[in-house]
Amino acid sequence: MPNRIIKLKIILILAAIISTSAIFTQCNKQSDTLAEIGEKKISGKDFMQKYQEFRLRTGISDNGQARRGFLKNYISREILIAEARRRGYHSDAEGKKETERIEIQELLNAYHRKFIIEKMNVDEDELIQLYHRFNTRLKARHLYAPSYVKADSLYKELQNGKTFEELARESFNDPVLQESGGMLGYFSVSEMDPAFEDAAYSLAVGEISRPVRIRNGYSIIKVEDKITKPILTEFEYAQQKQRLQTYLERHKMLRSSQVLVDSLRDVLNVTFNEEVVQQLYGTLKENRDNKSGIENTAVFSIPENLLKEEVVRSDNGVWNVADVQKQARYTSQSQQNWIRSTEKLKDFIAGLVVRSYILGQAKSLGLHNTHDYKISVAENLDTYLLKRIEQSLYQEIPVPEDSLFAYYTNNKDSFAKPPKINLQQIVIDDPETANTVKEMLERNHSYSDLVQKYSILATAESSPGMSGYLTPGDLGGYADKVFALESDEWLGPLKVDTLYIFLKCIDKIPPKTMGFEEARADVEKAVKARKWMKTRKNKIKEFRRNIYVKSYPEKLKTISYN
Repeated sequence: MPNRIIKLKIILILAAIISTSAIFTQCNKQSDTLAEIGEKKISGKDFMQKYQEFRLRTGISDNGQARRGFLKNYISREILIAEARRRGYHSDAEGKKETERIEIQELLNAYHRKFIIEKMNVDEDELIQLYHRFNTRLKARHLYAPSYVKADSLYKELQNGKTFEELARESFNDPVLQESGGMLGYFSVSEMDPAFEDAAYSLAVGEISRPVRIRNGYSIIKVEDKITKPILTEFEYAQQKQRLQTYLERHKMLRSSQVLVDSLRDVLNVTFNEEVVQQLYGTLKENRDNKSGIENTAVFSIPENLLKEEVVRSDNGVWNVADVQKQARYTSQSQQNWIRSTEKLKDFIAGLVVRSYILGQAKSLGLHNTHDYKISVAENLDTYLLKRIEQSLYQEIPVPEDSLFAYYTNNKDSFAKPPKINLQQIVIDDPETANTVKEMLERNHSYSDLVQKYSILATAESSPGMSGYLTPGDLGGYADKVFALESDEWLGPLKVDTLYIFLKCIDKIPPKTMGFEEARADVEKAVKARKWMKTRKNKIKEFRRNIYVKSYPEKLKTISYN
């Protein structure tokens, strides 16, 4: 009997331990929750991941106030997303299409991460080089060819003495490019094809590239001018470093993706029905010229008799025009507008074929079932819903006409085109030469001659050392000093990092106040911007009354970065 009692006690004790352990485990699970918004729960892990990203972007210090403020904003964001879902923004026609687009894009991203990004490195020298590139504008011309053989032929003709002006007439269908010798004017970072950009920025002024493989063919590039912002500092570089890192990673991914697409196009043996390509391009061109069809939901408005025609064949299958129309549904407007020739149409279709193949490979690898993929899709959909609900609320802000005019009248100085200044710069990399140049300028030596002789920046002879027109925002903390210059006055040397810079004022354009009608769009933006935060705050309060919201800010101090 005593033994049975002992055994019973042991069983009861074990049961109590198991029960306590279960309760403790449940409490631990609950303790990780910082907030509940409807069915959405913000865990400590979710909070810390986004909080760290926020701190990285803003540079703020970690403290209790910062954590509480971020949690409050996080909750407000989720309330807005919940309202967007309540309105059905995720399930209406636009929302469904966006969800499908996100799923496709994130699956492509998952494939690229596995086969491209994981093998990609970014070093400090590349970031510094990119920083200088971001602050440099190029003026260039080019010749285009659909194939390497044609591009190489054009390059040899240039080497034998022919000019861009002569060859542009046979290189382009565009009459403007034909007459201008392929002149593109000034451009800066991210405005051109990534391969074109890399090649152009590597050239000296006056230098001509060999044929460069771009997205839709080949280009031969000649740089005509190079204008670098006169004042570049280590402080600005440090501030922009994270943005530069993100941009460079994306830039490298685009370049690597292009190489991948090109190789897969060859591997898949993509071939076209040239007659149908011609017919399809004619239809698209007519639609674009008539400003119809190209903006339809179906992307292309195609005659029924053409839809069943085979247009492309590859190892990935045979597609008719209707298949192309379906596959093109999730391409962007800019991608569609890019189709300006039959060659570009073929590149566009080949890109769809390769994309379809990559998506199939990604699914066969199970990338669409991974946790990271599902999280990325959910986060991107939430971002879309947040943007859509905020745009809707912003559009609903009432702005009476008399309020617009009153605001404009009271703030005319705010609606002015900023002053601009054109500078001629001498950039020197050692103090002794800088002192020599200063002494020569004080003795009235020709500024332009000194630019040519001493400046380390390469620029076109037709505009030696010219900065182009700059605004105060371009000059940062030096703006007041520089804009105090009168025409033909010079300033310097300014010590900027390891450089010594002289600046001469060539021309100034004063600020210009805009009339009400000219400034109306900016006035409306300003008035709505003033009302936006209050409107948003009030709307969040209103939406909060219709959803369960509970937060536990006291737990923030227990969350560690580890």
